Amino acid sequence: MSKGISIDSFKIRIPIEDVQIINPEITSTKSLVNNLTGEVEREFKERSYKVERDGIKIRFALEIQVQPKRAEYLVILINAKILQERYFEGICQATLETLYLRLMAEKVVDFSMETFLRGQCTDVDIKKDFINEDLNKSIKIMIQNAKEHKQVNKGYNSFNQKTNKGIEFGKRKTATGFYPYLKIYHKGLELRHKSNLFMDRHLQGKTSGIDNLVRMETTIKGKKAFRRHGIEDTSLGNIANLSQVDLQGIFNHALGIHLNKLNVRDTKPREGLTPTDQIILNSINDYMDGGLSIGIIKSRLTSN
Repeated sequence: MSKGISIDSFKIRIPIEDVQIINPEITSTKSLVNNLTGEVEREFKERSYKVERDGIKIRFALEIQVQPKRAEYLVILINAKILQERYFEGICQATLETLYLRLMAEKVVDFSMETFLRGQCTDVDIKKDFINEDLNKSIKIMIQNAKEHKQVNKGYNSFNQKTNKGIEFGKRKTATGFYPYLKIYHKGLELRHKSNLFMDRHLQGKTSGIDNLVRMETTIKGKKAFRRHGIEDTSLGNIANLSQVDLQGIFNHALGIHLNKLNVRDTKPREGLTPTDQIILNSINDYMDGGLSIGIIKSRLTSN
């Protein structure tokens, strides 16, 4: 299992002129979408063409966007299950070629790898897997430290069911760059009860530690949310190549938005740092405590 942070799923838009349609069934999915207001995920799933086998789902649709100017796109919703036995690695630079080849093997559409890497990403879920031997205790601590909200669709929702347990903050469909969706849950339970077919077919011999496997995930909806983290290029090639520091900064931002500070920072000077470096380090820590991502912090501290 990968200990790093990677992409779990994303939606990608590719200009239709760069695509060859192999399966004509997807032409019946064509619809108008206002790019300024977007679309509801449920609507996309209802009209899309779905390929499904062994617990792996891929959705294809054609969109005509009318704002800011008329343009037609192929839209694909992909998750890391397409990687099959490499599922736990997630979608990253190292697994992009595998993802592309398995997508092309479905014989629904055809385009080059270069076209794929240029495609623009939205609704990006990033994930971090780790071992937690007492998730119930962790959930209690997060509930105790959750920030209070009176608005609808804000605050936390904890769940403890036979098929899964965890806690989520906010709502995925109403998430924004300022108020991101965050979820921590028992990935082992989820796989056994909701993805057992996929696990049986593709993860044999790769589930060591699954009894205590916990996943944390957050969603970045679109360009505005990416800009909040100092990321302007939302192409797949760039998003899949983000550093672990940048990805951790996205999680730090989400955690800072939803949780009060859980620990007290050591106030002793860091050994080996000059006074000036210590001041810079303190500034970075203060910015991160305020919920800013490392991308925004780097931009602020180096803007002059």
